[in-house]
Amino acid sequence: ADRSLLTGVFKKAAGADQGANDAADTAYFLLNFDPWNANTVTLNFSGSTPYTVWTAEGIAAMGEETTVSFSVPAYGFAFVELKAYT
Repeated sequence: ADRSLLTGVFKKAAGADQGANDAADTAYFLLNFDPWNANTVTLNFSGSTPYTVWTAEGIAAMGEETTVSFSVPAYGFAFVELKAYT
């Protein structure tokens, strides 16, 4: 990221039941707390990783890559699940 960014990392508890939702094992919550500027975020993975980027408008991006870059608006957020929906 190139500006003020708060990042939360969420991991599924070991042995947790996935249930019907088939939740991702890992997710990131990214909050841009710069009141004037968008923030460019780049996530680098060790290998090809499925992902879904959620914003206030819904799904902003989805795919499988080793690197994902996207913009978070001023005072905006993104939630990134390490899974893709089919």
